[in-house]
Amino acid sequence: MGNSLAFGLFVAGTGLALVWYVVFVVALFRGAGRALYSPRARHRLGAAGLIVAVAGLTFLAFRLLSTDTQMGRVGVLFFLNVPRSSPELYVMNVDGTHRRRLTHSPGGEIDPAWSPDGSQIAFSGDTASGNAIFVINARGGQPIPVTMNGLSYEPTWSPDGKQLVFKRIVMPPAHHDWSNDELYLINADGSRQQRLTRTVDAEDEPAWSPDGDTIAYVRQSEVEGWGIIEEIWLMDCDGRRQRPLTSGLVRDAIPAWSPDGKQVAFLRWEDRQAQIWVGDAKGGAPVNLSRNDQHIYAFAWGPDGRFAFIGVRGEEKTLCMMEADGSNQTSLTTLSAGYGDLSWSPDGRKLAYTQDPSLAAETALALGTLLCCALLGPVAVCLSTKARGQAEVAWPTIVGRWAGIALIIWFVVALLGYPFGVILMF
Repeated sequence: MGNSLAFGLFVAGTGLALVWYVVFVVALFRGAGRALYSPRARHRLGAAGLIVAVAGLTFLAFRLLSTDTQMGRVGVLFFLNVPRSSPELYVMNVDGTHRRRLTHSPGGEIDPAWSPDGSQIAFSGDTASGNAIFVINARGGQPIPVTMNGLSYEPTWSPDGKQLVFKRIVMPPAHHDWSNDELYLINADGSRQQRLTRTVDAEDEPAWSPDGDTIAYVRQSEVEGWGIIEEIWLMDCDGRRQRPLTSGLVRDAIPAWSPDGKQVAFLRWEDRQAQIWVGDAKGGAPVNLSRNDQHIYAFAWGPDGRFAFIGVRGEEKTLCMMEADGSNQTSLTTLSAGYGDLSWSPDGRKLAYTQDPSLAAETALALGTLLCCALLGPVAVCLSTKARGQAEVAWPTIVGRWAGIALIIWFVVALLGYPFGVILMF
């Protein structure tokens, strides 16, 4: 059974209640349908709709609470109440199946990077003093801090798994109003941190070459009369021999090495759209590899040479694959909102990524609340209305009628303000 079954129970229960409600209104105004208006028929159909819908709602809530796939963790409060959260770390198969959540932190995690042996994932996690670099077992567990200082992002592993390069935001001196992004090197156990770059520009998004000798990264600089440009640069793993790989008035980002280390791929922005470009690691003119009508949000170059990327077309976000030459582009699965970075496991079977669980869960919140109001409003009104010739019971009738009217109003307002109306009405 799955969420589709729970949703089916939702619809069945709500449909029963609404069908009876329509019949009830018609009978009320036409003075007909005495049998349908009898207490026995009214209670049977109303109770059936209530039981089926509450069963579906309970099952859906159980599914959301017991699994950490796309919905994340939610609370149950008439019936779903979702706190605002931040991106968390997930793992899924390369075809988009078997999504599994690894972290449950209130601060959020970004920038996952799989270790060369596939046993660990490094990431940037929020702390009281800002983001720091953590390492977590690829099967899950307690994250272990690598850096203790805040403002650290974008870790990448050395090929032997002994070191990490990451970006750190360097805070300005007291008499300056600027900050800068610089690259640092640190042992995987947190020892021997050293700074690799010292420039007036910003350096970020490091990527270590497969042979361990070279680090590709992005250098951001400002050109007078043009604005910010982003170029791909290379340097030795000790920070020496810094030289550009791409140059000009360009916006290039997220460098990634080919499995053989001979090429470097990156995202290039043109006409407000990013595509995957690739160039020779020794220099030369890069070429547009992806050449499609999507805006590519993130990508990863896999150990078997294939590319995984997240493409955006309009409101639709999909996980896609393509061959090393850009051919055979296929869409594997549609993704919900909030998906972020990608990192391919060394065996080529899994992808680590980040997602904001609250975005998908808020959709469940709105859906659950609307269906609940649509069900309980008519049922409360109908079950509290006296049948012809029956003595009216005061307090159940009054409470039920006004509760039903309030729920119907809630339903209408929430529907008009979806999804914000639902959230504001809690």
